[in-house]
Amino acid sequence: AAVLLAACVGLAGVLTERVAYRPLRGAGRLPAVVSALGVSVFVQNGIMLLWGAQPRAFPHDLVPDRAWAVLGVQFTLMRLVILAGSLLLMLALYLFVQNTRVGAAMRAIAVDHETARLMGIDVNRLIQLVFLIGAALGGLAGVMVGLYYGQLNFTMGWLYGLKAFTAAILGGIGNIP
Repeated sequence: AAVLLAACVGLAGVLTERVAYRPLRGAGRLPAVVSALGVSVFVQNGIMLLWGAQPRAFPHDLVPDRAWAVLGVQFTLMRLVILAGSLLLMLALYLFVQNTRVGAAMRAIAVDHETARLMGIDVNRLIQLVFLIGAALGGLAGVMVGLYYGQLNFTMGWLYGLKAFTAAILGGIGNIP
């Protein structure tokens, strides 16, 4: 189910890039940020209209309820599973971006779209791939949040998106670790 969700959310990311970002590609950074906020509000309200405003139960009993205390800090198996899954996904993304030809092309586009295009890189296709991967990873993150809290609601992504945006600014946009 998580893989299917990642695929569906990834395709929604590709559609979002096509509709909300590609027309603004040459307009600078501020229109893209405003578009991102608009898409976020649109998606949130669309989810609310489709599935309602009430939180939905999410099966969180997939991971046994075990806990350990180390130096007064409580560790649960769920937290360790989520941490391991997050680190594994981040490592896979990092290795993909750093060690593949597609990753090198992504890095080239991040530096200069026009030069990358002149080098024979299909900029539009690679940007779509970035939106597919990013949205799919966001969908998997939503699964982890649902597993941890045992429920989903239409506003759950807003706070996590804000934290991710802050982390990207502080850690450096494009710096995966």
